[in-house]
Amino acid sequence: MKRNHTPPVLLVPGALNGAWTWKDNFQPFFETAGFEVHTFEFPSHSARGLRRQALTLADYRQHLVNKIAEFAKPPILIAHSLGGLVALQVMHLVPVSAVALLSPVPPDGVLRSMVSMTLRSPISAAKMLAVITDARFARIASAPEGMHSDTSNPDGVTWMAGRLRSESLLALTQAIWQRMPHAAAPVPLHFFGATGDHIIPPEEVRRVADLYSAPVTIYDGMSHAFQVERDWAQIASDILNWLSGEGLVVADTRRKARGKIKKLISQNGAAGSRNARASVSKRRRALVIGRSPA
Repeated sequence: MKRNHTPPVLLVPGALNGAWTWKDNFQPFFETAGFEVHTFEFPSHSARGLRRQALTLADYRQHLVNKIAEFAKPPILIAHSLGGLVALQVMHLVPVSAVALLSPVPPDGVLRSMVSMTLRSPISAAKMLAVITDARFARIASAPEGMHSDTSNPDGVTWMAGRLRSESLLALTQAIWQRMPHAAAPVPLHFFGATGDHIIPPEEVRRVADLYSAPVTIYDGMSHAFQVERDWAQIASDILNWLSGEGLVVADTRRKARGKIKKLISQNGAAGSRNARASVSKRRRALVIGRSPA
């Protein structure tokens, strides 16, 4: 049996989401690409009532630290939204191989994004507050502006709304403002954002990428919930290409996986009609901005 020399991948979800959010997209993609893939949930999803509300952001960090400690080799973290904030903090605490950040909550907190959303759409800000307070509101009202867009898969949007689970309000409140770490990133980082995201707007993603002198990719027209985008496979491919450039993908493994990945993407046609995917592909362009050390 040949040994897999690539680091494992650990998928870290955002607030209200669990391990299920990666099941039909990034998880099978990276498994097909030859990685050992693991998923993760924050402790709030197994806690109830007062026990859940007592959880702090430090508890969320420790839960991720404990998960990473299970690996023989430092994993690659692919983290979304609140999971991005926790990943940025944890990379200073335990060894990881690299971190890909999908519209992450900034390391100094989500306050700027909250103000931006409120100024843009007070109704969306109110919806966001309601869903954060009780995830069941997501099942009876439309999502806040920027959570999804016309590039999202409608079936995926409905599926996601029906599975959201509440978080600790204490932990989410603490995520509003955090002390900015002074240490440079100890591992390669790449930031990904979207022009249609008004939860963590692209300006914030670029700002944080600049702080770390890290590369950033901004997708035109996409929204916050990358997992239910029709073009999610393009994002996964871009992450894979970046990891390859960082020397974290064995060339032979990637060559053998190409055909399987194409087949997987083809099978993913169920996520949206062929015409819808073609329309998105024609008008969506990724803007890749390289950052050199200051």
